[in-house]
Amino acid sequence: MPYLDRASFIDLLKRLGTETDADVLAAAREIHRRVEAAGANWDVLLARPPGAAAMARLEEYDDPDAETDVGAFEIRDRHHDHSLADLEPVPPRQAQLFADELKVIEALLARPALAIETRRELLDLRSDIVTNEFADMDRRYLRDLAARLNAS
Repeated sequence: MPYLDRASFIDLLKRLGTETDADVLAAAREIHRRVEAAGANWDVLLARPPGAAAMARLEEYDDPDAETDVGAFEIRDRHHDHSLADLEPVPPRQAQLFADELKVIEALLARPALAIETRRELLDLRSDIVTNEFADMDRRYLRDLAARLNAS
């Protein structure tokens, strides 16, 4: 990509914060021109948020017709019947911060053949999101769990 060399592109991005509107506009137009000239787009240039790669793998393996809406499936174990709709709602701030992780959890929970222990782990991870105790370690565990489940 001839116009997207890192150093000059970063210099243009830094110019977006200058005080002069004309400089900002010129930098923005140059950035746009270079991206188009290189045949790229923002989806290619920007890194995906954490959890997005795991979600993409899930979408490849999961049934495309399967419903993954929060209330669209039931979680059953040997002792209790309940659905995600019965669980504590995710506060808006956590729902926004962990949207990708919640999608992965819901997609995994939608699988009927999932081991009960795995269901409980996923519900614990969801609970950690609700209580704002979800850490980077949990994010890595969820990503790795999704990859393992999709490999089999």
